[in-house]
Amino acid sequence: MFQSFAEYAKTSAINKKLIDQYGKIKVYEVNGRAVRTSSKEAQEFGASSTHAALSKTVPENEIWIEDDVPPNERKVMIASSLYQIAHTRKGMAYKKAYDLGIAKEKDYRESEFSSKKEPWKTDEPVDKSIYLKKYGHIKNESIDVWLVSGEKVRNKYKTDFIEGGHGYVYKWVPNNEIWIEFGPHTEEEAPFIILHEYLERILMKYRKMEYDKAHWIAARHEWEERENLKGFSKQDALSLTKDKIFTMLKKNE
Repeated sequence: MFQSFAEYAKTSAINKKLIDQYGKIKVYEVNGRAVRTSSKEAQEFGASSTHAALSKTVPENEIWIEDDVPPNERKVMIASSLYQIAHTRKGMAYKKAYDLGIAKEKDYRESEFSSKKEPWKTDEPVDKSIYLKKYGHIKNESIDVWLVSGEKVRNKYKTDFIEGGHGYVYKWVPNNEIWIEFGPHTEEEAPFIILHEYLERILMKYRKMEYDKAHWIAARHEWEERENLKGFSKQDALSLTKDKIFTMLKKNE
């Protein structure tokens, strides 16, 4: 039995594996779940990242790629990260370099995969091939939780889509759905991601909160559950209610 979360986190090996190198910059495949479990900052890791994005997690001159990223997506994510690094090294602010890198990745996806972004298709029927499996139903708010192809979402709608989303952030996600990116760590991580997305959705819907503020509040509560050794199960996630969320928030106010 683990005595603390820190002790538990140490047992989750990140398993860094060198997969490529560009000059001094090394590209590593890592266990995404273990990274997200390692610290509050690292919880924001998804798909790929650099030192400029997660300074306490990713060392300088490294690019980390999550182990569940399909091989054909890795090259465009690496190219995007290299583009970001080149600009931050010249003194550009990270946010601007990130936006330029994502724009470049969008171009790469269009040329490599013939992808075409359609974010304007608000509340129109979704391409059925994006859905992989229904994970469950949250009775409160009547929300279906779907496991989706992250690659297809990134190609069709949003280049930097990671982990999950809902219709109050992404207008192309039906309002009665939460999407969770499917991967090898889904079984372990889906409950935490659902908590994040559901809480964020409640704040945006009922408190009219802007996304950025709602996201960081949701991230804080997600981390608290990740730290809780008693666990947060699929049943816990699917039994969430608006009242439970407001009670949870009140305890932290």
